[in-house]
Amino acid sequence: MIELILDTSYIGLNIGITKDSILIDKIEIEANRKQSELTMPKLDEIFKKNNIDPQTIKRVIITEGPGSFTGLRIAMTIAKVICSMINCELYTINTLFAYIHPSIKKGFAIMDARSKRAYIAQIENEVVTLNPQVIEIKDINIEEAEIFGDAHLIDKESSQFSIIDNILANKHLWKKVNDVDALVPLYLKDNSDYGN
Repeated sequence: MIELILDTSYIGLNIGITKDSILIDKIEIEANRKQSELTMPKLDEIFKKNNIDPQTIKRVIITEGPGSFTGLRIAMTIAKVICSMINCELYTINTLFAYIHPSIKKGFAIMDARSKRAYIAQIENEVVTLNPQVIEIKDINIEEAEIFGDAHLIDKESSQFSIIDNILANKHLWKKVNDVDALVPLYLKDNSDYGN
C-alpha cells in the first residue's frame, strides 16, 4: 500500500512516501512561504524518483494545523483532490504532534501564534500530556523537556526533528476523515478557542 504524507502548514515543505508502511523516501526543505510554488514540482519529483504512480496512492496523511492560512490550504487542497479522484483514505494529524517523536521521554512543541502567544502541546512517554492550545508566551514554563519548533520564543534552542518521521511514529494520533469535502484547516480567528 502506498501512502503520501504531506505537510505545508508552516515554514517547511515536507513530503513522504511509504510502501507497505515503510518509508521509502522523503523531502524536507525550508520553503520560506514558497510552498505554493514548490509543492507540485516536488511531488512530481518524488513520484518519478521512486516510480510511484499517484493513482496507486491508498492513503494520504496531512497536518491539519495550526499553521499559516495559505500553507494549510495547500496540502489540504492537494489531499482533497487526490482523495476525490482516486477514492483513497485521508487522515490528519495536529501539526504540533508532528514536531514530537513519541520515543522522546518528554517533548514540548511550540509554534508562534503571533501577538505574543504560542501554540503549544506536550507528549510524554508516548502519551499526550498537554493538548494543543494557545497560551501567552510569558506564561510558558517548561522544565526538563526537549523543545521542538519555535523555541526562540522562550529564549531556548529547538531540538532537531523530522516532521515526516514523527507523523509516521505518531500514527495513533491520526484522525480519519470521513467526509473529505467537509474538512477545513485548523486555524482560528479567535485563538483563545484553540483546542476547545
